[in-house]
Amino acid sequence: SMIQPKSLQQRLTFFLILPVAFLLILMGIAGFIYARNLLLAQWREGSVLKLQRAAHQVDMRLARVKDWIRIFHETSSIQETDELHDLVIEQLKQQEGVDQVQLIWNNNQATLTAPAGTRMSPMRHMAAGQPMMMRRYHSARIREITPPRFDDTINHETVSLISDLNDENGQSVGRLEVVLDFDVLIKNVRESGWWQSNKAFLVSVGGKILTGTVSEKRDSLADSGDPLEQETVKAIQTNAYGTILGEEHPPKEVSGFYKLQEAPWYLVMIAPGNAILAPIVRFRFHYLATGAGFILLIVILIRVVTGRTVVSIREVSSAAERVANGDYEGLLPVKTR
Repeated sequence: SMIQPKSLQQRLTFFLILPVAFLLILMGIAGFIYARNLLLAQWREGSVLKLQRAAHQVDMRLARVKDWIRIFHETSSIQETDELHDLVIEQLKQQEGVDQVQLIWNNNQATLTAPAGTRMSPMRHMAAGQPMMMRRYHSARIREITPPRFDDTINHETVSLISDLNDENGQSVGRLEVVLDFDVLIKNVRESGWWQSNKAFLVSVGGKILTGTVSEKRDSLADSGDPLEQETVKAIQTNAYGTILGEEHPPKEVSGFYKLQEAPWYLVMIAPGNAILAPIVRFRFHYLATGAGFILLIVILIRVVTGRTVVSIREVSSAAERVANGDYEGLLPVKTR
């Protein structure tokens, strides 16, 4: 059977306190959801901007090297090519992070190697000992930017920009390889606050981990079996940048990614959801405490007000009973107008 409030205090409790409490709780839930979504949206925008800035710094270093490589490509048909190529290679060696410049011709395997900090001679020698001028080629392009690998001769990780030098028929006649110090290339990324405070990775388009902040050794971002990391790997196949929320509500982790312009690599950042939502969690606690305080205050006020009203009603009821019994002597005191 339905509960039937019998007293005025019970009626006020059912028809005033409970609706007010319900509205406060409903407003709290709606406010929490709105604030949570707002904080997540702000994190998503902020994370993409952080990744964009970091990617731009790597792109700038790569772009400077690529510009000189393109100049080398475009000087094949110019007179005095040898002197121009010497100048370009000298400029390449002076770029920040360049460890080595190698020029290799296919027909006689004559190799010109220019470690950083050394100066090349304009005369090059064939195996037979005859002077060899720079070979001519018809076209050239950057074929590959290699993943980072440890170079025993230099004793640190390097990446190489490899260019194919082709003849009129499109056949390769040689190649130009510029070796870069990988640590110098991404030093600004590793020094950034978000890299040091979150799970962060530099990955290839296929999700292969080139470097990261986690201590465990794994080849791919998806090797851990984490659904969020697997979704991130899928997303980078089709999008240049974006963010992904974890499955939980609120999400346990969120990820952001951004593609470099000058290399087929992505910067990935994975942050814990509780760190992002810490302000809204604190807001929820304070809201619940404040709401409970307001409800308690309302209860106290209702009991005080209804207590006085009930006393007055009882006095009127008692006086009415006396009048009904013929007693007209006792007058009720007038307490208020």
